[in-house]
Amino acid sequence: MAQVGQTAILKCFCGKDSVTFFSWYQQKLGSKPVIISSRMRHNTEASVSPSFKGRFEVESTERNNHLSISNLLLSDSAVYYCGILEFNLLQFGEGTFLHVRICEVRGKISANSSDEGVYYCALASCGEIVLGNGTQVQLSRSKAQPQLLCGFSAALAVSILLLFALAFTACTLKKQTCSVCKGRVISEMASQETDDLHYAAVGLKRSSEHDLDEEEYQCQKSVCVYSKIKTNK
Repeated sequence: MAQVGQTAILKCFCGKDSVTFFSWYQQKLGSKPVIISSRMRHNTEASVSPSFKGRFEVESTERNNHLSISNLLLSDSAVYYCGILEFNLLQFGEGTFLHVRICEVRGKISANSSDEGVYYCALASCGEIVLGNGTQVQLSRSKAQPQLLCGFSAALAVSILLLFALAFTACTLKKQTCSVCKGRVISEMASQETDDLHYAAVGLKRSSEHDLDEEEYQCQKSVCVYSKIKTNK
């Protein structure tokens, strides 16, 4: 089993002197075997099929025939057979099943309560989805957070009460100051008016009706009263 992007090496050993050729075959599920490489025993350089050139290489000696697959892909999942030609008879070994999987893990800088749960690594191979054992993520909650929140709430409530108390005190002082100012103004105006007004009564000398003309007579009958106003500037 290997992951995508890795390199897999499939080994093949043969110590028989009667072997003349080495070869590698790939067989996917439901398909026929396809030849990957072949070489003569005494030739260390193998011939690789065009469809496998680039990522498939053969590491060979006189008795070894190892297949190296670099930069693995999901499509490389298959059964690989090492074949030998002995007395013009092609023989295969037991074969090696190469299972290429992909498992992508992305780290997060921060996590919250919505990220809690069980996480599974899933891989698709040969038309099936295989799940891992799963990893449970559970965040530890700090006990200091509720206490800190209660402290902030209490401080806010005390601040609001102090603001209301200060506003009420300021309003009361303002009302008392205004009432004292109005009383002083009214008393000063009243005392000033008392000093400015002087009343004088004018006495009338009674005489006979014959000595008074008509206008004076009418005035006497209506009792005229005069007043003199003295103003201090």
